[in-house]
Amino acid sequence: MRRSFLIVPVILLAGCQHYYQVQDPKSGQIYFTDKWVAADGYRGPLHFTDSKGQHVDLRVAQVNRISHDDYLDATLKTETTP
Repeated sequence: MRRSFLIVPVILLAGCQHYYQVQDPKSGQIYFTDKWVAADGYRGPLHFTDSKGQHVDLRVAQVNRISHDDYLDATLKTETTP
């Protein structure tokens, strides 16, 4: 008796996740997030929820993509800092 198997590729969604460091140039405050939206595509006010769960709106911001490891290091460091 012959058996056949269907092999289904598995997509790892964790590998598709992006992380960002967002800096407010006015105050120097740095935020970390995994998702952000600008009002007019890539221009206009920036809206996001930071790693602490706080909703943030910035008129001007500098956004840099960072690695997952850098995101974890930064968010764990800010959680343990008094």
